[in-house]
Amino acid sequence: MTEKSKKKPWDAVQYLYDNYVKGDPKMEDLLDKARESGNIARKIYDIRTQKGYSHQQIAKKIGISTSTISMLENADYGALMQDLLENTEKEIKHVGDKRSRKSKKSRY
Repeated sequence: MTEKSKKKPWDAVQYLYDNYVKGDPKMEDLLDKARESGNIARKIYDIRTQKGYSHQQIAKKIGISTSTISMLENADYGALMQDLLENTEKEIKHVGDKRSRKSKKSRY
């Protein structure tokens, strides 16, 4: 086996980080924001599935569209803002709780 074929997949990730992100404050900030968004998206999915809700059920309960829930869970939200992710995560946590509050219909 050659040295090249022994490389692990994360070697490529490390190469990209070292050559395109590391030391560039703007790129590091973008990467941090992408990681944070990905973590929130995973939390939204985990909370929804742990509570046993479908996309349609949770969207109706928190007042946003089914497609928005899907986009949020896939971190495919383009222009949707970080606060929408965070607010959605908070709303989903309280769905079905006695202290759950009824959300206003969202524009999302």
